[in-house]
Amino acid sequence: MVEEVCALVRVMGVLSLLLNLKGVVEVRREVEVEGERVKVGDVAVVVARDARTAKSIANIFLRPSPPPGAEAFVPRTVVTGRVRERVGSWVLVVGAVAAKVKRAFTLVSREEVRRKIEEALASVLRGREGRVVVEVPSLAKDFLLPKGEVKVEVGVKSLSSTGWATVIVSFKVKGKGVVKRLPLRAKVLLIRRVVVARRPIPMGSKVKEGDVELAEANIMGKEGVLDDLKKVVGRVARRPIRAGEVVTSSLLRPPEVVRRGDRVRVILRSGGVVVQLLGKALDGGGVGEKVRVRIEGRRGEFLGRVAAKGEVMVEL
Repeated sequence: MVEEVCALVRVMGVLSLLLNLKGVVEVRREVEVEGERVKVGDVAVVVARDARTAKSIANIFLRPSPPPGAEAFVPRTVVTGRVRERVGSWVLVVGAVAAKVKRAFTLVSREEVRRKIEEALASVLRGREGRVVVEVPSLAKDFLLPKGEVKVEVGVKSLSSTGWATVIVSFKVKGKGVVKRLPLRAKVLLIRRVVVARRPIPMGSKVKEGDVELAEANIMGKEGVLDDLKKVVGRVARRPIRAGEVVTSSLLRPPEVVRRGDRVRVILRSGGVVVQLLGKALDGGGVGEKVRVRIEGRRGEFLGRVAAKGEVMVEL
């Protein structure tokens, strides 16, 4: 191929001298370009009387380059017209009827972009126990970028408590700067092994061993998650819990050890003084929960905390 080109150059040089031309331009059938602009030198072999004229012809602009990975055609008539506008009619344009111009590209896979987004969000969530997994619904295809060394950078613009994030993905090509900037929405999952319901648990029922299990689940936006079955079994569901739902401390309460209407021992404490009296529970509750009580022989109500079965502590 090199020998053929050299032979062609020699022939063109002879023709140029014989015909008294400034130069000869041979349009090639197919070429690949890397830059943003297509010039005569990209689509043709240029031979001229001197290096300055050859360079001038080669640098004549023809059209913008097609997008990375795409192609376009440059007709020989366009090359002829542009050359004659700049140099004059003393240039012979020969060769292919049109040059097919392909834009060179660097491919960045969508999986690579997703990993970069995941790394950026994991950095934001550093300190939170769990494994970060990112889903990007709009990331449906790979990216074709201008040829060169590509660096992908991700900035986190916002992250809601429900796990929806807005990120800005920037693609930098060495020597060209940022060639593409893309805002994306991402769903962030924080995966951790926690207590989840194996089957539906009705409101007010006591949790049994077979009702719950330890499993990996998304805990993003959830507070009070539990990772110990002992802290769940025996407690009571405050509301219906769905099968597969993450069981949090807010969904449970202690089993009721004081029922409404029970006669209870009321422990009144003020500083270092403690007095024990009998009273009546106006609410039901488990250990640690607040209930109202009325002391026998006294008017009014007191708010206390269940200390044990049949006992309510009131701080004065």
